[in-house]
Amino acid sequence: MDMDLSMYPSNARTGLAVLVGCLGVFGTAINVTVLWVLYRRKDVRTSATVYVVNLTAVDLLVTTVVDTLHILGIAWPEFYRLDPTATVCNIAGSLCVAGCVISLATTAVISVNRYLFICKRQTHDDIFTKKGAVVIVVGMWVYGLGFVLPLWFGWGNFRYDPKTMNCAYDRTETSYTLVFLLVGHILPTLTVFIFNAALYLNAMKIKNKLRRLQDRTPPQAKEARKALRSLSVLCIYFVVCWLQYAVIVLADQDDTWSGGVHFSSLVIAHSSSSINGVIYALTDKKVREEIGKTFRRIKESGGPMAFVGTKWTRTRQVYVIEMASFNRDASVSSVPSLKRVLTNVETQI
Repeated sequence: MDMDLSMYPSNARTGLAVLVGCLGVFGTAINVTVLWVLYRRKDVRTSATVYVVNLTAVDLLVTTVVDTLHILGIAWPEFYRLDPTATVCNIAGSLCVAGCVISLATTAVISVNRYLFICKRQTHDDIFTKKGAVVIVVGMWVYGLGFVLPLWFGWGNFRYDPKTMNCAYDRTETSYTLVFLLVGHILPTLTVFIFNAALYLNAMKIKNKLRRLQDRTPPQAKEARKALRSLSVLCIYFVVCWLQYAVIVLADQDDTWSGGVHFSSLVIAHSSSSINGVIYALTDKKVREEIGKTFRRIKESGGPMAFVGTKWTRTRQVYVIEMASFNRDASVSSVPSLKRVLTNVETQI
């Protein structure tokens, strides 16, 4: 495998590896927390939850596996050279391509789901059933796989890109790159933008009607406007993340632009897998509250024991109450039996 390692000095590689590593660690923590909240809080689940779980799982794949392989490509590119069959590079590229496409497709589905739920409820109820959810989720994974299989069978190929320092599809293969970017990136990105814009416009229309009827803006409309304003800003961030990547790759088909441009573009695009969980939390008050409670429990307990939940906390409080009562009233002869009781309760937990 040919590699041009002279593009970035060793100290620059170290700094860039740390950058990608920080994004990966942060994204992993956020994605795990979101999955935990969705597991804990049934009241935050909606018809879009299954797609949020799918998105978070894909993002977790990117932040744990894809980002780790990217770090290896930055800090130790010889890792890929040690494999004469390039199997590891092909697998890394497959995960990168599939993960990015599925993440984009899932975000587009969530945008459509939100719009139909608010603006066209009957259509939403007809499409987003339990069976419909299974079909849609499986369809998104097949959709992502559809961009990977051609690379294994000769249409395009995988390679180590010295400018982005990772293994991915060969972006200089024009025909595959055009289909991959136009269908796999720009189409779902535009879907996200269009449906969120339509949702925002519909909300503003309803707000104006309420204002005319009540001669003032009701509190509910004000809250909705704040939420939709935040959603619009976050939607623009998502669009920029992926649209800029597609534009840069399409504009530089001759591969003459600097490595810094391509590396920055890829990292910005991949950062969406680290930020999607934050977006979800910022646009859902209940999720935000549960995340805050989770981190407070971690801080108070000093470790992962917080994730046992409120049952452990309440049981520990019972220990304190019982011990206080014992210290005040119990005789010395009862110490062994009390210790046995506490030991048994702790074992059951």
